[in-house]
Amino acid sequence: MFDKNLDEMTEADAEKLLLRIAPRINEHAAAVAEQCGRLPIALCAASSALKAKRSLSPEDYLKRLRDKKERLKLHDEVRNLTVEACFSLSYELLNEELQRRWRKLAIFPTDFDAPAAAAVWQTDVEAAKDALAELEEYSLLEWEETARRYSLHDLAHDFADTRLSATEREQTGLLHAAHYLQILSTADDLYLKGNEAIAGGLSLFDNERVNIEAGQEWAATRFTGDEQAARLCNRYAGYGVYVLNLRQHPRDFIRWQEAALYAARKLRDRRGEGTRLGNLGNAHRSLGEVRTAIEYHQQALNIAREIGDRRGEGIGLGNLGIAHRSLGETEKAMKFTEAALKIFEETESPNANTARSWLEDLRGKS
Repeated sequence: MFDKNLDEMTEADAEKLLLRIAPRINEHAAAVAEQCGRLPIALCAASSALKAKRSLSPEDYLKRLRDKKERLKLHDEVRNLTVEACFSLSYELLNEELQRRWRKLAIFPTDFDAPAAAAVWQTDVEAAKDALAELEEYSLLEWEETARRYSLHDLAHDFADTRLSATEREQTGLLHAAHYLQILSTADDLYLKGNEAIAGGLSLFDNERVNIEAGQEWAATRFTGDEQAARLCNRYAGYGVYVLNLRQHPRDFIRWQEAALYAARKLRDRRGEGTRLGNLGNAHRSLGEVRTAIEYHQQALNIAREIGDRRGEGIGLGNLGIAHRSLGETEKAMKFTEAALKIFEETESPNANTARSWLEDLRGKS
């Protein structure tokens, strides 16, 4: 195994190595070290190249290093070894199944836990832990004891990504997106339990946010031609609506809801379409775009009536009441809120109390 070449150096040691070989790197040492992932073989190759090629400025070389393919081509003249070849040597020591599993880890944009690896590998968690431990022995995986999470070094990620076939990328992307949809749903469920569970739900979302967003993006960029992706895209906007409301900027929230709206329409999911329209109305109202919000709420109301969804009809009417109140249109707000209250009472909805309170306030202003 080739642990020395694949073991990450400290930031200070990495910069010291670069400057010892090529002093002219100067103030660019930190940036070059970062692009090289602080791996000895990459650092030696980069500094040697800058030492030998005097016409190549550190600034121009940094631009090259930002291309992952160029980083993998870094060549250490002393060892006569490229970064890619160095990873290949360790990769080829793995059996075929472990190779397959390792390259699938490139689907993770950031660190991950054992259950997530098990999900994309379609195996149980204990078997996943055994395989992850073996990959760590080959210096192909990093383990963070405190957080109890795994990660691929940036350059290892680049290498693994080049080994993924198109079919593997799509299959693994689907599994990754489906797993993190469930994580998002769990975060929302915890939040809805209230009390101490609220912090747990928000913490879970925060810890997994990068992977959750990657899962939603995967689904959102594929739903037009893939029914499974469309279902995932539709659900991402609904399964986490409460934590998303708290954690996302309204514009990001709108982007997710718009993608889900198009997915719901593709799936002919009228109830889902109505829900997404209502969420978009609320988001635009929070931005002060009340007229736009009213348009969305009216569309949501029309769908609720069309499919006989009394609960959705009540919510749509209530949202229209809130929107018109925001514009100071008290009479319209009262009309919609009274209609909403009637439905909430008929359906024994807990929203009835809120509607009564709103109505009393509106009557006091009329």
